[in-house]
This record gives sequence, structure tokens and C-alpha cells, in this order.
Amino acid sequence: MDDHILVAINQELYARFPYLKDIEPTQKILQNGNFQLIYTSTAETENGIKLPITIKVKTSPEGKILAITTSK
Repeated sequence: MDDHILVAINQELYARFPYLKDIEPTQKILQNGNFQLIYTSTAETENGIKLPITIKVKTSPEGKILAITTSK
């Protein structure tokens, strides 16, 4: 995936999920030529418990977001 496409996708996701700011995704090429970007982070609750967060984004090679899946 081109860097400028990845930067645009990151900016859109950082606007939707501010806690992912500065998290670089791992990239995976799917069989149909699309890409899957996986963002992994942790969030801390008010009582100090850390929760893992994973967001998977399926994109076309042109950078169009096809699907977003979030963990709970």
C-alpha cells in the first residue's frame, strides 16, 4: 500500500478513534487484493484496568475503506 494512501486512512481513523493516534497498523494483503490494517492498543478505565483494543480495517488497493471491525 502506498504511503500517501496509508496516511489518509490513518487520519480518518484517528479522527474516529482518537485513542489510536500515533499507532501504526500492521498490514496484511488479502487474497482478493484488498488490504487489512490492524491497529492494536490498550485503553485504561477510570478504575485503572487496562483493556486491549483491536481495530481491523479492510481497504481497497485505492484506499477506500470497505469495513471496520472493532473489539469490545
